[in-house]
Amino acid sequence: MMKHVIFLRSLFLSILAISLSISPLYAEEAKEEEEDKKAPVPVFDLSQTQPKWATVLDGSVLSQPVRSSTGYIAPIEGKMLCSFSEEGSVVWKHSVKSKPDVVYPGIGGMMYTISRGNRLCMINPTGMEVWNERLGFNTIEGPLSGRDGRVFVRGSTNIACYGLKGVRRWKIDVEEQNSEIPLVELNDGRLLAFMTKTADGKSVACTVSPFGYVMEEITFSGLAKKAVACADGVLIAFTDGSIGLCSVRDGATVSKWIKSSAETGFSSTAEIVSDVFDSHTAAFLSGTPARLLIVDTRTGIIHSETGTSLESQSISYKTLTAQGLVIADKKGVECYNKDAEPVWKAIFPPKKEWNYIFVTDAGYIVFCQSDWTITSYRVMQSLTPDSLEYTEKLPSQYYSLYEKDVMTSSPLIGRAIDKELYADMEKAFKKGDFRKAERHYISLLGNEMALLRMELLSSSTSPMHTADNFFTTEYSYTKDVLSLAAKSGLCTFSSTIERMLISSNDASMLLALTRDAGEISFDPEGRLLNALQSVEHRAGAKGNDTLLMAVCDATYDICSYMGKPAFFQKGNEILCYLLQPRYSTKVRLYAKATLDKIIKIKL
Repeated sequence: MMKHVIFLRSLFLSILAISLSISPLYAEEAKEEEEDKKAPVPVFDLSQTQPKWATVLDGSVLSQPVRSSTGYIAPIEGKMLCSFSEEGSVVWKHSVKSKPDVVYPGIGGMMYTISRGNRLCMINPTGMEVWNERLGFNTIEGPLSGRDGRVFVRGSTNIACYGLKGVRRWKIDVEEQNSEIPLVELNDGRLLAFMTKTADGKSVACTVSPFGYVMEEITFSGLAKKAVACADGVLIAFTDGSIGLCSVRDGATVSKWIKSSAETGFSSTAEIVSDVFDSHTAAFLSGTPARLLIVDTRTGIIHSETGTSLESQSISYKTLTAQGLVIADKKGVECYNKDAEPVWKAIFPPKKEWNYIFVTDAGYIVFCQSDWTITSYRVMQSLTPDSLEYTEKLPSQYYSLYEKDVMTSSPLIGRAIDKELYADMEKAFKKGDFRKAERHYISLLGNEMALLRMELLSSSTSPMHTADNFFTTEYSYTKDVLSLAAKSGLCTFSSTIERMLISSNDASMLLALTRDAGEISFDPEGRLLNALQSVEHRAGAKGNDTLLMAVCDATYDICSYMGKPAFFQKGNEILCYLLQPRYSTKVRLYAKATLDKIIKIKL
């Protein structure tokens, strides 16, 4: 009996050993079969495909089209800006005073152009010029939009900053800068500018405060060739094929991670695409044919990689669409998903005279040709379930770079901004060029506005504590602080003014707030306009003609500044409400005149 048991056990072990020895073979075969079952990657030969649509413009496109809320915007010949949709229809065309070289996106749908290399212009979402300023130096690249409404421009030895109303906040001299690597923003908002000089063959850069002063000089571990901002810092590609992340931690700029060329497999500088699929993922591409790496920007871990048919040395376009990451060279364009798997590929038609291409969420490849036409080919027939929607860059603040020890007002101390300082700040915001003083001004004003908002909230929820709140008892000072906030040339404080417009019932305060809203003008989400409509209804019930006319002025200021069709519609609604017979003749005539001005702008 025991012999039978031993025999069976031996037989079982033999069978198990045989099965284990051949299971890898079956697994490998199963894997190959699974791969064979995958649908082949669609390849579109555009020379064999008819264009889906073609549109003739009034001139050739002069720079890479920029995506916006109204479509794709580009400068064209003849001192014109043009916006066209994914389907090829022209949304709007506007002439500008100076021929724009490039168009760059800003916050809240605003855009910037550079003309003749030394003139900066802000353009609203419908292509109308908001302001135009001569820089005093020639730029070496396009403008960089800041977080709170400011914009940075740089020349070979200069960096300057402008506010929302075109007032220059500061201009500083910086050592000669490397024009091949753009000015980029680190994770806390400070700027990173690369120099032409090197240290033992390694790149040197300096960090610059958004408030106008050089903070520190940095020497890197190699020779940097590319730099792209991301949520975690600045991604850098070096000439030897290594990549890394420069980041601010505890107030100091550090190298958070680096991957050597042995780890990346690159032998030359990689192209970089940040914010791929999410804010903590980037793509790196290098070689011929190029290898594609998908990397976690927080850790440097390579999640996925693949080979492509692209030549990294001739990459002409890269972006994220609803289908995935799209990259184009001179011969074709390819799309990859988050696992670095190809979604589709397209081969360009024989070389025609096109200047720029772009790829849309709906799967159109659009060629901007030198014969004034825009030609589009459809490569994907439907959007994916995770289709992207265009989102405008919204404002934020430089909290970590504010001064920390700034006095705030209180019943015991009194005003943090006395009359002399108020006059200095008001003059500075109007005239500009206040450089280092800005950090103190904005930090002080930020603290006061935060305290003001907190006290308003506490007084609205606990009326018994109103007497303890400095701002609710010192109305004249409160108006001064709000006036400075509106004149600051930034969008940092508009949410507090909007909230006060809705909650305040004091007529004189509402008049001041309404004028402040018009002074700000920048209102990307339409919240100030909605608040003004609330004021209009309350003022109308009390017959306050002065306040109603101020609402008309502020409405016009916001609509003319922002320029969006939705704003014209809202502005018309606010003004038409005042045309009712129950309002005084003076108010009705004033509203009608303001409405005529808005209609004229719209045309």
